[in-house]
Amino acid sequence: MLGERHAGGRRALAETVAFGVVLAVALAVAGARAMENMNPDGVAYIRIAHYWRAGDFTRAVNAYWGPMFPWLIVLFEGTALPTLGARVAMGVSGWFFGMAAMLWLRAALARRMERAVAGAVVLLVAVNWSTATITPDLLMAGWMLLAAWIAARADWMTARRWQVAMGLCLGAAFLTKAIALPAAAVFLALVFVLEAWRRERPARALAGAFGWVVAGLAVVVVPQVVAVSVHYGVPMLSSAGRINHALVGPGSDFEHPFMNSFYRVAAGRVTTWEDPTVDAYADWSPFASAQLFLFQVRIVLRNALFVLTALRGFDALCLGVVGAIVAALAGRTTRRAERVAVAMIVATALPYLPVYAGDLRYYLAAVPLLTGLAFATGGAVAAGAGCGRPVGVVLVALSFGIGVLPGAVHAFLGRSNAGYVQAEALDAAFRRLELPAGGWAALGVRNTAALYAAFLQGTAFHGQKARLGDPAALLGSDARYVVATQAAEEDIAVLRRFGVEVGAIVPGVRLFRVGPE
Repeated sequence: MLGERHAGGRRALAETVAFGVVLAVALAVAGARAMENMNPDGVAYIRIAHYWRAGDFTRAVNAYWGPMFPWLIVLFEGTALPTLGARVAMGVSGWFFGMAAMLWLRAALARRMERAVAGAVVLLVAVNWSTATITPDLLMAGWMLLAAWIAARADWMTARRWQVAMGLCLGAAFLTKAIALPAAAVFLALVFVLEAWRRERPARALAGAFGWVVAGLAVVVVPQVVAVSVHYGVPMLSSAGRINHALVGPGSDFEHPFMNSFYRVAAGRVTTWEDPTVDAYADWSPFASAQLFLFQVRIVLRNALFVLTALRGFDALCLGVVGAIVAALAGRTTRRAERVAVAMIVATALPYLPVYAGDLRYYLAAVPLLTGLAFATGGAVAAGAGCGRPVGVVLVALSFGIGVLPGAVHAFLGRSNAGYVQAEALDAAFRRLELPAGGWAALGVRNTAALYAAFLQGTAFHGQKARLGDPAALLGSDARYVVATQAAEEDIAVLRRFGVEVGAIVPGVRLFRVGPE
């Protein structure tokens, strides 16, 4: 028996190492083909990493962006390729996400064929989202999945080291994205309520375990909260919740101020998006009136529908969603790994319901959990049709393959952002023609070339608007170059009054120089 256990351990290790190697190679190949794929969040994270690397803690510390992802970027930030550090950080995040997911899947799935299918799903998700954006969602999901794996262990309620480790994992998730703290609170509440409901351990033991988890969480969270509070001079946990709640307020266009207004930028920064905490967001409270309360209820319902739709986007046949519902309804008879999975899926989604929730990447932690839960549903469907378990495995592969394969294929074929490619061409043209550097702005249909040009040149991005309106805002922003994309002819005429159109230095980019020479 001991020999069988050792043999099983060696097989598990070999399986894990093989998956890790294949995942690393896949992430490296896809990441190398995404060096020109940029997003506005990526600009903010790379700039914050630059401040950390330079020891400029005044600009590095802020209440909106978590510090852990910039710390990863710091390892390679400052190389000849401006996006290399971020791409490596995304690759590391994808690898960490994949390995954490496989730990939970090993606890949940006993059959090798099921783990192989689930591992393929995880690999495709990691490859897709490690190249689709530059954001810390994969990294946060990895920490949450690691906490779920600990909670799925049979000995975690009796081993203090695992209780503290769970708290540390949830705290690390908070350092990645602030939304992880309310998600951790929901997860812990559900896990301990389910443990109490099963009545397998005395209340004192549950309270002790909860205390050690919170202690581990506090060790990580408290220093960050203190640093942020000292930085702003007021007690502050994070500004992310307030900002993302403002985005869904009455009359909101879901746009952040840095992309729908003109403004000045503090010296040393490229964009106010590096720290939007002090930007002019329209805060509102659902408790200010009955009308606003009903408005908030509608937002919650709309977001709940979006979350279900998002999960179905990963799981086309809804096998995992049905599996989660069945596991929740089974109550205390559900296996530990399945209870933990349901708790984490709910915890991942619930904090987003009152705020802006409209991005698939917010729910990446749910994908491996849904995959694991889907095999029970697939097996039941296959049994009902008089087929064997392998047919159920095929159904799961089909359900998740439809959802995740196209994005991974896109990642392997290569991704680039048109605005970033234009910005690289603008930067090269400026150096070739020896044009003077200056701040950037954009006008007309949204185009991020101006933002990325400012990022590449280390100058300021002074905002963007669809229509010019009063030109004083633009002229007072210190912008010297304006990228006009499908702008109204009246606005083009105004730009010509206050500046000159630069020649066609980059195809498809209409560039104006404004302000004093």
